[in-house]
Amino acid sequence: LNLADAWILSRTGALVQNVEEHLKNFYFDRVAGDLYQFVWHEFCDWYLELIKPVLYGDDQQERAGTQAVLAHVLSLILRLLHPVMPFVTEEIWRKLPGTTGSIMVSSFPRPEPDRFNPQAEQDMDLLQGVVTAIRNIRGEMNVPPGQKVEIVIMAEEENQRRLITEHSRYVLPLTRGKSLQVLPPGEKPKGAAAAVFERVEVFVLLKGLIDFDEEARRLQKELDKLEKDIIKSNKKLANEDFLKKAPQEVVTKEKERVALLDARRDKLAVNLARVEELRGQ
Repeated sequence: LNLADAWILSRTGALVQNVEEHLKNFYFDRVAGDLYQFVWHEFCDWYLELIKPVLYGDDQQERAGTQAVLAHVLSLILRLLHPVMPFVTEEIWRKLPGTTGSIMVSSFPRPEPDRFNPQAEQDMDLLQGVVTAIRNIRGEMNVPPGQKVEIVIMAEEENQRRLITEHSRYVLPLTRGKSLQVLPPGEKPKGAAAAVFERVEVFVLLKGLIDFDEEARRLQKELDKLEKDIIKSNKKLANEDFLKKAPQEVVTKEKERVALLDARRDKLAVNLARVEELRGQ
């Protein structure tokens, strides 16, 4: 098993165990919530993206292994989902290779303790954290989605450096990375935006990719607009007539709006400071 396959099998094992426990206690809302979280985020957002290099790669043995894991996990998902979504799971089940008869008479998944793999989950947590940090930098710094970036990662622990290096095939496609350097802590690269995940420093080289002057102007313009909106909303909330006459849900909504605007302003201010710092390098 490669890391992605070992990880998804371990996470599937945890899901089956949780669903069984919830059903015993009649916590049907938790069953639906756990299934949604797993299918949408872990299976679709992560696993299907992680295995694309394998499914479209040249290693036939690894591809066959991943296809088997994929079919196994999809089968488990459909059977777990069937009590919640009976019709669509029945339709998909009949199209799944290797299935016979109705999903209603198939065996309900049982926990598979031998599938639990804490090490695979720990390793994948690190890779997911690195990928998320790079994606956040790209989004915050307004890097065009199609633009490939150079990435530098600095980690104190040798096993972390080895893990990231060995699994660069997961990191690069998921972050639109052009290159990946994994180094011990040292001099930070110039013209790079940084983030930290579990003592691992992540740098995305931006010099030549974005116009720092233009980006600073854009952020400042957005900040100015936010400030005006915040002042306007605060004036409304300070108005006694508004507070007395407006329905409570309207007042609550306005307060929530101000809180969101404040959070957005703080985030933009941080991004602007980061751009100003990069502009000076």
